[in-house]
Amino acid sequence: MTGYQDYKETGLSWLGRIPNHWKRTRLGFLVDTIVPMRDKPKNLNGPIPWIRIEDLDGRYIESSKSGQGVSKSTIEEMNLKVFPIRTVLCTCSCSFGRSMIVKQPLLSNQTFIGLLPDEHRLTSEFLSFYLESSSVELENRSSGSIQKYLSRDSFKSFPISVPPVSEQHQIVSFLDEKTSQIDDLIEKKKRKIELLKEYRSSLISHVVTKGLDPNVEMKDSGVEWIGEIPSHWDTPQMRYLVGIKSGKGISTDQVDTDGQFPVYGGNGVMGYTNSSNCSGGVLSVGRVGEKCGVVHRVEEECWISDNSLVLTPINDENTNLKFLEWSLRSRDLNSIRSQTTQPLITGSQVKNEGIPLPPVPEQHQIVSFLDDQTSQIDSSISIEEKSTTLLQEYRQSLISEVVTGKIKVTD
Repeated sequence: MTGYQDYKETGLSWLGRIPNHWKRTRLGFLVDTIVPMRDKPKNLNGPIPWIRIEDLDGRYIESSKSGQGVSKSTIEEMNLKVFPIRTVLCTCSCSFGRSMIVKQPLLSNQTFIGLLPDEHRLTSEFLSFYLESSSVELENRSSGSIQKYLSRDSFKSFPISVPPVSEQHQIVSFLDEKTSQIDDLIEKKKRKIELLKEYRSSLISHVVTKGLDPNVEMKDSGVEWIGEIPSHWDTPQMRYLVGIKSGKGISTDQVDTDGQFPVYGGNGVMGYTNSSNCSGGVLSVGRVGEKCGVVHRVEEECWISDNSLVLTPINDENTNLKFLEWSLRSRDLNSIRSQTTQPLITGSQVKNEGIPLPPVPEQHQIVSFLDDQTSQIDSSISIEEKSTTLLQEYRQSLISEVVTGKIKVTD
């Protein structure tokens, strides 16, 4: 792909040069801006869809995932603004540059601003691609100390370079085809990553409960989540394997990005400090919040906060700490949390949990096997994640190069 024959300067570093026959103007000269009402209707059982940021998915929109809608009478009573068909809805307070094209009349709050193009000069599809390519500059122009926001005037004054409508159609056709191909590849990559993660979890779960010998004699463990185990294994309760206590509170001004020791909260390392309350060789289990039950093996000296339980092996000679970690992760401790306003796991709950426990030599063999296998799986996941990131970056770059005229895709 090559560029156009003649270019002119825009004077804007982020936009650069544009083809000589394209027009540079302000978005406000090409669109009607529609700013929704701030008030949310109390009754959302009507036929005209009410959309939210969660509905932002794909190029076009015609319904709300929640099924919420507004009646015509409510629209009249509250004087609500309706987005007409072909309006480009662009986020104005988060995920700048993301947009959708309206396929049937819709309403929303001020998460979106509506941009209704003059189709004789600017098509909705070209505008949508242009906004996506301008996400960084749109965010740079936003303001607000708590939450960044783009005003109606910000959109109206936003620079845009516009080719003739016939070229816009060709550009959109090209980008529709290419981005669809890239999106398909990205989805396949993401699905592969999901499958690799599922395989990793199932492999760990199978090996820590069934062992490595497929021909070993089995017995019922007596523990529902474990099922059958090798006949020579035990299923002791955690109380006989570890001591359990809560971590200690630490003030936020003691936690920073610098410090000698990591600070473990409920979900892992949350910062660093210069004091410690644990010499390592323990398991940290998040005890509060939606993700309570998350298990982290901590080998180094650290501070473990009161958002975590600290599990210290009673006898290092009959328990491999990494085997205990994998066993508890397979158990999914989050599933036993208390169903209160604040999800919680107590030390007593963890103490009562039975886990599979093979003889120490087998624990070491299983740990060695899983170290090798999970390392290979993690490497594959990393490769797919990097590939996904590169595809996403290429997609964004391609759109930007085409809608600003750096690459010519028209006849």
